[in-house]
Order: sequence, then structure tokens, then C-alpha cells
Amino acid sequence: MKKNRAEARARYYCREEGRRLGWNTSHPSRGGDFLEEQEIISFFPELKQCLGQERPDFVVCHNSEPIIVIETKNEFSKIHEAISEAINYAEKISQVYPIALVVGIAGTPDTAVQARTRYRIGTNWTELTSNGHELTQIPTPEEFEIARQNDNATTDVRLPAEAEFYEAAIAISRMLRTAKIEEMVRPKVIGAIILALYQGDFSLDPAVVLQHINSNVAAAISACGDVPPERRQYLKDTLQLSTEAILLPGVIRRIVLQLERLNVRSIVRSGVDFLGKFYEAFLRYGGDSRKLGIVFTPRHITAFCADLIEVNVGHRVYDPACGTGGFLVAAYDRMMRSATTPMAIQSVKDALYGYDTNSTVWALSVLNMIFRGDGKSHIALGSCFDHIDSTRGQFDRAMLNPPFSQEEEPEIDFIDHALRSLKPGGQLAVVLPSGILADEEHKEWRSEIIRNHQVLASVTMPPDLFYPTAAATSILVVQANTPSKQVGVLMARIENDGYTISKNKRVQVQGSQIPSVLQTFADFQDSNSISDVPGIICTVSTDELVSGAELCTENWLPSATLDTDSFGHLVTVSLRQMCLAAIHYPVSVDSVLSDFSEQLTAIEADIDKPAVDVPLNQVFKVSMGKSAGISNYPEGPVPYVSSGDAYNSIVGLIECPPEELIDYPCITVTAFGQACIQPWRFAARGNGGSAVRVLEPRFPMSNSELLWYIAQINSQRWRFHYGRMAIISRLQRLIIAPFMPQYECAIDLTGMIARFAADMEDNLPKVSFGRKA
Repeated sequence: MKKNRAEARARYYCREEGRRLGWNTSHPSRGGDFLEEQEIISFFPELKQCLGQERPDFVVCHNSEPIIVIETKNEFSKIHEAISEAINYAEKISQVYPIALVVGIAGTPDTAVQARTRYRIGTNWTELTSNGHELTQIPTPEEFEIARQNDNATTDVRLPAEAEFYEAAIAISRMLRTAKIEEMVRPKVIGAIILALYQGDFSLDPAVVLQHINSNVAAAISACGDVPPERRQYLKDTLQLSTEAILLPGVIRRIVLQLERLNVRSIVRSGVDFLGKFYEAFLRYGGDSRKLGIVFTPRHITAFCADLIEVNVGHRVYDPACGTGGFLVAAYDRMMRSATTPMAIQSVKDALYGYDTNSTVWALSVLNMIFRGDGKSHIALGSCFDHIDSTRGQFDRAMLNPPFSQEEEPEIDFIDHALRSLKPGGQLAVVLPSGILADEEHKEWRSEIIRNHQVLASVTMPPDLFYPTAAATSILVVQANTPSKQVGVLMARIENDGYTISKNKRVQVQGSQIPSVLQTFADFQDSNSISDVPGIICTVSTDELVSGAELCTENWLPSATLDTDSFGHLVTVSLRQMCLAAIHYPVSVDSVLSDFSEQLTAIEADIDKPAVDVPLNQVFKVSMGKSAGISNYPEGPVPYVSSGDAYNSIVGLIECPPEELIDYPCITVTAFGQACIQPWRFAARGNGGSAVRVLEPRFPMSNSELLWYIAQINSQRWRFHYGRMAIISRLQRLIIAPFMPQYECAIDLTGMIARFAADMEDNLPKVSFGRKA
């Protein structure tokens, strides 16, 4: 019985892997590709004579013909037996249908599983390879089709999907935790294992595995002739596994097999950035990046930066804080696409330069370049600031993502260093916190950048770019040492970079705006003129920036006109928020201003109603809340408004002094731009990062008008984030469209709250206790 359960788990694993890799594991009669054991003869009765009473575990079909035989074994050690039996079945089936590929799978997912492939060449069966290494997973449909077309036991291995990287990274991180490998050491351990696999096979026997990994790592590094001898030795020492990995042998087999599921040996020699992709997932979701001090730039963003500044063959490229080498890899890849001669290829390999101060991170960046082919000899361990003179004016292009929030080495120091390293006319693309482009602290620095260089573009990136870390970021493109007051700056905002958050991961989606922004930037470079796209693209005169004004796109982009559907949606959200607050804080209903509408229409005007677009301060007086943090108050009946998104920005109920109570019609706006009508007496936070701004109307208005202005503010929430909060001066400058009479409607806000609360009370189930009559 135990054996049968193990066999069932092995077969279940085979189906799941097949599905993950793109096969339809349903029965062919339902449009699928998989037949399991007893189903084979039912679907192909003509095979009964050649198979007799024996059946392979699986036959994979295409166009209703068998093309692959898979045999599974429930014990890890029986992989050769699985391959041998699969070949035997394939030979028999080939009497009727030619079978060119077999797969052997051995083990169960609760212990360890391995997969191996064989391809028929004439009468011989040989390993199916890609880039000189055997595939260690069921081939995908595309890989199988390429193998069949090549017909020489080779195929082109595919880069695993994002989800596969995430799954493997999380699983391996869990295994390393089990082996008590400290977070700071885990990236080194993985780097060493991948390099050892790159070099060749090694024993998984726990008694010798560390020795074999170290031996393979040393051999791989010794073969890197372009790396100076002293760096080679330091690289070997950095990647050697010793006492910090004493429990690793217990999980090493499972780690290697997880990597083999991704066809690691073939992938790292394929020219794709496997190590970068894997580390992006491993460091992002394995919880290691913060402790290691890595700001890991997503690989599609490093490629975007290389495209923005048009890195080309002949350029010398520099990253003064190169981390795991993502920008240098992007530059290498872009240049190699147009390097068609041996001389051009060699010039690319000699063109990449970088520094990093963390020995483990430096080692990973060198590994990245080893796997690319070359360029590794110019990545040095050390601080870029120790090499200011030797790097000055030496490079054509620079790209970087400086370490965030390091007091001793602020981001702007890295940017200034990168600009000094460029030749006149050289270009820089830098990923940096948006706050640097917006706050008062860096106003003089921004002014110096504009005066001494030419800022070509500022691009705001999606707020979840570095998820799960919250960091509002922008990309600044600068042409060094060629100041010009004649050309404006392109301002662009990317909402969709081709990824979104799903199930706590960044996953690919359609509709990336990166290609269109690249094209617009190229057009702008050619013509110095483009058409504005509200909320997405505009240009700003350099004259408006020279005093140190914001370089954040959110400050400059024009807003889109609210259409009827958008306005209706935003109004519905506002009304829903008030109702949610009434549900969550029923006491707030008792604080409703019964004369809210009367007060609103009776406001004494201190300004005429605008008939055109105006700054917000011509519609509302903008002030701060009056209350301290909620922890400073006892519980009570008064709604307390802070910078929360849910429940109309109400985060609790307090007892507050009368002078802090707000008991007149107004709007609250959180630090992140959420505007809410507060139809009750309330208190609002007035200090700290969660401070609330209170907007008091400057002239009489109806409930419909108030909702209109709420919608105007909320439609521009994208302007505000951690790096650019909704401070008073920014809110006052916010451009607001005048109310349009066609949106006037009869709506009683306080009456709506009262009716909603009463209906909610009436609809609660009536429960009685005691014996039934």
C-alpha cells in the first residue's frame, strides 16, 4: 500500500509538472495531451499487439499521435531504471508510431524528484541537450518541437516564467532556513551552488558535497582568464562554503533539484540573465535583500534604462554601485545585439566597469558576468568614492540605482560621482527615490543639476516597483556637463510597467507603457517637441526648473478631464466610504451634523466661484488638523481622522478637547491624497507623516458641488505618495476644474447616513434567547 501511494505521488508530480510546463494534461478526447497507463490502449488499440500486457506510465500526444513516453519511479535512485523502461516502451510503440523522445522521472515530491531525457538518433538514444547540457525537466511543447526540427538531440531551452522563479526562490529560501543558513550568507551559498553546477556535475553525497562544490567553484574561477589573479583568489575565498554551511549537506540535494527543475545548467549558458532573474525573485521574496543591503533593480527596468540612454557598441559603461550587476548585464546584452564582428564583441567585453563594497554582492556581480561570457575583469570590490580621480571623465554612459537611505553616503553623492565620471555629452540613467526630486532638502542640488548638466527626462515608476518594499521611485536621465536652457525636460509617468501585484507577487501583465515612453522619448530627442498626454506625458521648460523646482513628474503633468463615468465612480466611492465609516464606527452617526447642508450653503463667501480651472486654494482654505496622534487621547465618541484609506480615513474614536473639534462642513485630505467628506463632528491629526489637511469651502456650495470637488481631488491621487506627500503648499497648487451645472442633483448627505444606519439596524437579525413556546 505504501508503495502504491508513493507511485501515485510520483504520477501526480508528473502531471503537475507537465501542466506547469505548458502541456494540457487532460485526456486527448477532451483536447488534452496526456494518456496514463490503462488509457493508452483504449485510445490507441493498435498498440496492444506491440505492448502486450505492459504499459508505460504516460504517453504524451500531439495531433492524436503519441510523441513522448514518460516513465516514473517512486524512488529517487531509480532514475536510470525509469529511463531504461521508457526507452523500452518507446521502441515497442515505434513499431506503429515513431517515438523520438522519452523522459524518466524518479522520486516523490515529499522527498526529492529528478527528471532526465533521451532523444533517438537513428538507433541510439542520447541525452537531449541545450547549450551543451542535458535538460533536467520535462521539455515544454516548444522545446520538444525545436528538438524534433533539429533532430540532433538538441533544443533551445526557454527562460522559466516569472512564477517558476518565484516558486523555486521561495522553496530554496525555505530549505536554507531549515539548514540554519543565515540570511546574509544565503545569496553566497546559492551563487556557489549555481557556479558549481555551471562548472559540471558533482556528488550530492552529504559526506563530500561541500568539498565537491568548493572544488567546482575554484575550477570555474580559475578558468576566468580575464579576471586578474588577485581578484580570482578573492572570488574563490568569498564563495568557499565552510562552517557557515555545516548543515547544508542535509538539504543540498533538494536545492539542486529545485534548480534542475529550471534547467539551470542549460539556462546559465544560454545568454539569458538567469542569475539576475533568479536573484530578483530570491532576494525579493526570500527576505534577504534588506539585511544584505541590496537594492535589486528589476531586470526589465535595467533594460529600460539601457534603452533610454541608447547604450551602444563603443561606449564605456559605468555603474558605481553595481550590486549584482543588473545594469552592466543590460548594457552588455544591448551592445552584444549589434556586435557583429570579433573586434566589436571584444570591445563590448572590455567596456563594462563597476564597484561594490559588499564582498558577497561583488562576487554575485562577477558571477553574473561570467555567465554572460565576459566583461567581468572591470568589476572591482571597493568604494567608487575611493576612485574619484581615476574615473573622472572616463565613460560614455552610466547607470545606477544608488543604495537608498544611507546617511553616510546619500543617493545624491552617487549621482554626482556618476556625472563626474562621464565625458561631456555622456548620459546617465539613475533610479532614485522620488522624494529627492520633490523635497525642499534637495532644492539646491536640483538647481545645480539643471545649471551644470542637461536633464533630459524624469520618469515616475509604479509605486509597487520594488514590492514588497514600499519605495516611490523615478528614473532621471541626464546628459552630463552640457547645460542647455533651450531644451525642455520630458516628464512621463508609467502606471503599468508590464507587472502587477497578484497573490503577493509581481506578475507579468499586458499593456506595459515602457515601449511607448521609449518611443516618445526618442521622438522628443529628435524634435524637442511632443504633444501632452494628460496624466502621462508632458514637457517642462528648463527655465521653470533652474531655481530648484520639483523634478517629480507628478508636479507637472496636466490632469485628464473627468468624464461622466469617472465622476460617477468617484462619487460612488466617496458615498461608500461614508457608509463604511457608519458601519465600522456606529457612534459616528450620533455625531452627524444635522444642519450640514444648511451650513454648507450658508458659508460667507470670501471669493467668487471660479468659472475656469483654478488652484485649489481658490476654492478651499487649506489648513492642518488640530490633534496629536491617536495614542494621546482616551477612547470616546469623536471620529478621529488620520492618513488611512479605509472607513472615510477614520482610524478610531477619541475624547478630544473642544478646541480640537471640527464641527463645520469640510473635506479632509490624507498625506497620500485621499479626500473625504466628513459629515460629522470630528478631530483630525495635525502632526507627523500621517497628518491630515482640512479643506474649508471659500464660498457657499451644494452637496453636489462638494462631491464634484472631492472627485477632482481624488482623481489626482496619483500625484501623492511617500516621496511626495500632500502637504499644504502642494494641495494649494492642485488645479481644479469649475463645477458643471449638469452634475447638480438632489442629494442629502446627512440624511443618507441616517437612513443607511437605520436600515442597517433594521436588517440585523433579531435573536431571542430562552425556551421556545
